[in-house]
Amino acid sequence: MTAAYPGARPKLASLEAEAQGRRTASLLEDPAMADAFARLENDIVAAWRSSPLDRSDAREWLYLRLAALSAVRDELRLIVQQGALAERERQQRERESIDRREQGFAAGDPL
Repeated sequence: MTAAYPGARPKLASLEAEAQGRRTASLLEDPAMADAFARLENDIVAAWRSSPLDRSDAREWLYLRLAALSAVRDELRLIVQQGALAERERQQRERESIDRREQGFAAGDPL
């Protein structure tokens, strides 16, 4: 699959997106992962606060690290959301399919 624009992720098949979303959700819910993100964020912010004002290069590097950490967290959350959406869409398709079959039976139409 090709992405719509450079840097975009290709769209996953519904079941694959669901599975990936569940795996990613379990990672985000893992206390070790939450601790790692919190520790990294706290360390970066502490280093930034204690850095000399005249060291803009070091402060910029710390800002970029913080932005990267945030981007990783946001990407993981997006994967979870896409998985949940794929699951809801699949469930909706299944309900609609059942409804169509039931309507066909009620009308006496063969399937």
